[in-house]
Amino acid sequence: MANPSLQIGNDNWAIKEDNLLGYSTAGTRFVPQPITMTRASAGTRVNSSGLVETVELLGSELITNGSFDTAIAINVAGSGWKKVIAGDCTVEYANGGVKLTQASVGNQDCKLYAQTVGGSNNLLTVGKYYKVTYEVLSNNNSTSLKYYEGGAYAVIDHTVGTHTFYYQQGANQLSVFWNRTANSDITLDNISIKESTKNNLARVDYDGTASSLLAEPQRTNLVPYSEDLTNAFYLTTGIVTVTESTTLSPDGTSYGYTITPTSSATNHYFNYDYGQLTVVIGDEVTYSIFVKPNGYNFIQIASSSGFPAKYQNFELTGDGVIGTGDISGKTIEKIGDWYRCSVTETASGVNPRFLLSPSETALATRNPVYSGNGTDGVLGWGVQVEVGSYATSYIPTDGGTVTRVQDQYSKTGISNLINSEEGVLFVEMAALSDDETNREITLSDGIGSNYVLIRFNSGGSNRIYTRVDVGSVVQYYDLDTSHTITNTNKIAIRWGVSNFATFINGVKVGSQLSGSSFSADTLNELNFDNGTGGSNFFGKVKQLQVFKTALTDTELETLTTI
Repeated sequence: MANPSLQIGNDNWAIKEDNLLGYSTAGTRFVPQPITMTRASAGTRVNSSGLVETVELLGSELITNGSFDTAIAINVAGSGWKKVIAGDCTVEYANGGVKLTQASVGNQDCKLYAQTVGGSNNLLTVGKYYKVTYEVLSNNNSTSLKYYEGGAYAVIDHTVGTHTFYYQQGANQLSVFWNRTANSDITLDNISIKESTKNNLARVDYDGTASSLLAEPQRTNLVPYSEDLTNAFYLTTGIVTVTESTTLSPDGTSYGYTITPTSSATNHYFNYDYGQLTVVIGDEVTYSIFVKPNGYNFIQIASSSGFPAKYQNFELTGDGVIGTGDISGKTIEKIGDWYRCSVTETASGVNPRFLLSPSETALATRNPVYSGNGTDGVLGWGVQVEVGSYATSYIPTDGGTVTRVQDQYSKTGISNLINSEEGVLFVEMAALSDDETNREITLSDGIGSNYVLIRFNSGGSNRIYTRVDVGSVVQYYDLDTSHTITNTNKIAIRWGVSNFATFINGVKVGSQLSGSSFSADTLNELNFDNGTGGSNFFGKVKQLQVFKTALTDTELETLTTI
């Protein structure tokens, strides 16, 4: 088989150039050319360990003596640390860390600054984002811990353990830690600050051991506290007080929360202050949550106020089972040892409400009345409500809504890596949803007059459309409706003078022995759209390859066989 000149790698996209000497005689020479990725926000993925994580690049460690391995003198050049104190307080090395003690008078300065080795205050750069990690070794009566910059402060976690927060540097030096509680002391250790880049990073999402490039539309998580299910934003009926468990959450860094029915004969459900959430009547709205058995193997998600009263049961065993119910849009996905369950409904009111009920049975009616035992239930984490017809990747929030901007992928100026006169475009991909909209990947001239296209087509369900236009004239097309587009399909389109064909999953579904092809160097762009910009492809792509020769039927059959 001929060698690909363009294909996806495992954790980043790259273009690979054929040396034109032939696979069987001289092998190939690969020249990496990363694809251009644009997304002006952070995004999450499921990594190869089955954990949900925010994709980011971290810079080198900026902190000097962050682990306090030896006794250091604060406010000494080269120590990496500076203190600013007022009133009756101290900042000092103690017990293998740094201790901030506030005596009888509260609201006095008791600040710890991180510095460069030379003692200057230019550790951080204005406008850049940083990941700050720290450990609280002990806390004696301190009710808060804060960071302070530019006349404002934010409260951070002061409980014993390791914590992380993200910060954008403003005009003034960051006061990393600030204890202002009277008659208290708090001891910190293992302080780290690294520059964090989250925008414009491709997301390689894993399903078991297989990886796919993830391309999603813009979505907003309307739930303000997605990971703190003890927050007053959440409401319960017939549920024992929700508490943090000792079971790690799907991100592997925090913990899931107990959702346990009481022993009373009543309804039992976990929901939220839905009056804080607003949508437009007629919007499709999707609710999703990560759940895990904790005595019960079943849950029910029911639509309530702001929707038709419907329900859906889910079984939390094996790879997950969708049970009885009357909601048409529902999914269950096993991620690590958790299950992410979702339902989609059309809003009939402006305040969307969903109920989560732990269940003893897969056959529960909507919002059932029963008696629990006060012990068994499920664990929950990562609540998301988004306007859209399907659930997208998890968007974490902490006190407000968060928007993940859509993913856009393209590569321009690559005519030397494409043989316009003949070749093959091959994609192994799946749609995120069969929403009957155009979702396409193209090789084109960037104008739209000349292109090779593979598309999930509008106008009906499960439509795979392949097409070649030369000089704005259709030379070849094929429309296939025999494959489920939300499954992973291997699709290839061949072009050349009087030599066109489409193969899907090892079968030739269309061909044509007439028609013109492009002149040399016509095709010069790869885009996740119709070839004119806009990035309208949303899906998962496992492979993308461009061949400089028109492969034979036998080769295309082999290439596309599942």
